[in-house]
Amino acid sequence: MAVVLTRVDNRLVHGQVLEAWMPKLDVTTVVVVDDGVAGDFLRQTIMEIAVPSQINCSFVRVDEVKETLDKLDGRAQRVMMLFSGIKDVRNALRMGVPIERINIGNVHFQKGKQRITPCVSLDEDELAWLMEIVRRARVEIRALPDDTALIFPDCLEKGNGWQCEIPQKHKWWERLREWLNFKPT
Repeated sequence: MAVVLTRVDNRLVHGQVLEAWMPKLDVTTVVVVDDGVAGDFLRQTIMEIAVPSQINCSFVRVDEVKETLDKLDGRAQRVMMLFSGIKDVRNALRMGVPIERINIGNVHFQKGKQRITPCVSLDEDELAWLMEIVRRARVEIRALPDDTALIFPDCLEKGNGWQCEIPQKHKWWERLREWLNFKPT
């Protein structure tokens, strides 16, 4: 079993995933990791209908993902894990789920969030969770497989062509880096 993509996208199973990521990565299994969806038969059914029949699809809570991946280990599977939020990825990593690279595909804009790209807006909590995550895994921001990946947290500091300028008094990620003793590679 190989996890070919771990993606954060609050839409979970949708067109970009179905038409771009799955074919590009030759995905054979999709694991949707979301506590709400894991207990919602209607949402599961809607997503299952959208996923091509030759691709296995399962829905698990965050606390079940490690066990689910362990059961797939040893099989010739190309797995895509889909998370609806950054906090869930952070929690999965804390539980020992082996994740080397995380793709942030879409995080909706809401009041109180800073737009990082047209598809990704983050609040202070999400940025703090990502700062914890980058100590364990590479984090990229990219909507589609052929897009240029923006590497987090470098995209915050170097600029990426989008409106992500944060006023000097709010550059709290510098304090977070010091606190976490983060050293970019």
